[in-house]
Amino acid sequence: MGTPEIDPEFRSEVARLVEAELRYHKRLNWTLAAWFITGVVVAAGTWFIQKPMDRDSIMFSGVCGVGLATFFFGSMFTRLLLRRPDTRCPRCGYDWRLSQDGILTWEHCPGCGLKMSDDTGCHEQP
Repeated sequence: MGTPEIDPEFRSEVARLVEAELRYHKRLNWTLAAWFITGVVVAAGTWFIQKPMDRDSIMFSGVCGVGLATFFFGSMFTRLLLRRPDTRCPRCGYDWRLSQDGILTWEHCPGCGLKMSDDTGCHEQP
């Protein structure tokens, strides 16, 4: 039994899906890093706005809570706005996110056996 060959129609679709997944993760990582920095800036700003005589361990805990809340709610807001791309096989409809392995390391679709890459890799432009 030979392995299924790459259909040019599916090759471009698979390359587009993989590229969309890579862009999503890159954008998500950058926005989460930006929210983390925003939380640190909000916490530091809140700390230094207070009078020096008011700064104690309770104030420090409150400031850390404000910074973490900024990061948490910003992250949730980002998840609402930044939707994950649909990563379903164009042939069989198998959702590639259900598998434990990463989509970038696959040679074949786990659902239908569609060959996703060749020796040169699936990241080349069709």
